[in-house]
Amino acid sequence: MCKIFEIENTVDYVNGELSVNILVENEQSSLRVFALDKDVKISKHVVSTYACVYVIEGVIEFSIDNNKYLLSKGEMLIIPPNIEHAVCAQERSKMMLIRI
Repeated sequence: MCKIFEIENTVDYVNGELSVNILVENEQSSLRVFALDKDVKISKHVVSTYACVYVIEGVIEFSIDNNKYLLSKGEMLIIPPNIEHAVCAQERSKMMLIRI
């Protein structure tokens, strides 16, 4: 069944934490929306798929191979498979993650 979403309303902030809503997931791919409170971090990790990240609101820093990328609302970053990366919200932020 098809669904229409207002993407920024699919996940709510939790003070001092990360929250996530998994909209679609199968063995090869997923679509998730994250809400990160200010200074919330996702530690270094690796995924076996492309990670396409779109910032819905806020400012998020991505650390990839000793490089820092600061993304703001409306910007997208594509991380190739098997590349170690970490995330840190510079302010309350929401992002959509598409793994393909």
